[in-house]
Amino acid sequence: MNERGVGRALKYCIPQFRYPYVLSLDMDLSSDLSFIPDTFTHLNGYDIVIGSKIVGTQNRKIIRRLGSSLYIFIARLLLGINYTDYSLGAKVYKKDILERYISLISNYGTDYVINVVYNAVKDGYRILEIPVKCYDNRDSRFNLLEEGIYRYKKVFALWMNHRFQRLHR
Repeated sequence: MNERGVGRALKYCIPQFRYPYVLSLDMDLSSDLSFIPDTFTHLNGYDIVIGSKIVGTQNRKIIRRLGSSLYIFIARLLLGINYTDYSLGAKVYKKDILERYISLISNYGTDYVINVVYNAVKDGYRILEIPVKCYDNRDSRFNLLEEGIYRYKKVFALWMNHRFQRLHR
C-alpha cells in the first residue's frame, strides 16, 4: 500500500485475514492487553465485542474524557445506540461482519467503528461491551480538534442518512 489511512489499510487486509475474528488495538497500546483473553470468553456468543474505556477504567487527560463523553452522548441521542466506545482500539469483530460492511469503511477516517456498530445493531447482530483499562498519558501527535470535528460531522451524517432512509420507505 502506497497511501496512508486506517480505513484503507483495513479494507485492504479484510480479504486477506485467515481467521474468523479480527482484533483491533491502538498502535500505542494504551488499552490494557488483558482485554484480549477477556474477549475470548465471549467470542462464541457475539459478533462484535467492544472494549470500553467508559465501562472500564481510564487514565486519560480530562479534555479527552470530556470530548469522548460528549461524542458518546450525541451518538446515543441521534442514533439510539447504547454503547460507550467508538474508538479504534479494543474491538473484536467477526470477519464476516467486516466483509458485509466493507463499503462503510472510509479510506482515511476512524468513523468506520460507529458505522459498523450502528449497522450491525440495525441488522440484529449480537454485540457485547466489556470493560477495558486505558492508560493514555502520552503526548499525542494526534490532532484532537481535527479528529473531534471529523467524528461529529460523521455521526451527524450517519444520522441524516438514517433519517433520509426512514422518510423514503
